Amino acid sequence: MKPVISVCVPTFNQEKYIEKCLESILDQDIEVPYEIIVADDCSTDATREILMGYGERYEGIIKLILNNENIGPTQNTLLARSHARGKYICHCDGDDFFYREKLRVQFDFLEQNPEYVVAWHDVHLYRECGDLLDNDEAKLKKNIDLKLEDLLAFGSWGANSSLMYRYNGIPFETDKYLMYDFEFSLILLDNSKGVLLSNKLGGYRVGSVGSLTSSLLSNRVNRQRLDQLRLWAAFVRNRKEYRKFVGFFSLITLFKSLLKREKISKKYFTGIIYLMYFAHGPSLINSVLKKISK
Repeated sequence: MKPVISVCVPTFNQEKYIEKCLESILDQDIEVPYEIIVADDCSTDATREILMGYGERYEGIIKLILNNENIGPTQNTLLARSHARGKYICHCDGDDFFYREKLRVQFDFLEQNPEYVVAWHDVHLYRECGDLLDNDEAKLKKNIDLKLEDLLAFGSWGANSSLMYRYNGIPFETDKYLMYDFEFSLILLDNSKGVLLSNKLGGYRVGSVGSLTSSLLSNRVNRQRLDQLRLWAAFVRNRKEYRKFVGFFSLITLFKSLLKREKISKKYFTGIIYLMYFAHGPSLINSVLKKISK
């Protein structure tokens, strides 16, 4: 039977968490068929051994993708999603976990509201050791509708391990993602509508070993700056209304740094050049580089 929902689980060296993750997905309170696709990125701890045991016990439900070499968190996530067959696709990092009603609540919402393409939900934050970081006092009062401009203005609204979206031929294969979860969220909301559900339907582990977030944000400040610049650049190409603003922002940022003689990272500088190229083309870059070199 073809699954209605595909849950994609990228993992790497998460022997401490992967069992709780898989058990939480297997224990879902939902009647429609679903599959679990686990992509192990050549783990060097006991993660793969644990996965093989689950694959044997839940053959037909759990599909294992066992990489022979490490391809990195982004490509490993894309690899898992390329095997998804469901009408709806979910994501769960190997150190995170679902609450029992998670799939049912999101599935029901998207089935009843066809104008929405994606649904995130609120989560509880947990320390690596398992201690709860927040409580229901921080719970959202109501669902929040989301459009593309909301993400461009304020950044991510929901954890990547909380999303469920309709698969409508959205392309996965690309080597250009830097911050995959945020960039893919922008693609989902391009000319579409999303929602952040107020329900807390899962646990998000902060700072755990092997997590996608910790892998990508080793140099957090510079990464965030470069991420934002590249994200804007990707959308500037097809969104004329952003060209003037984004180009102006990049030039002001660059020249402020140079005038103050601040030391800026090579990655940050590259990001600005990348942004200006897509916003205004190579002629602007050549002009700026000439001024800088004088």
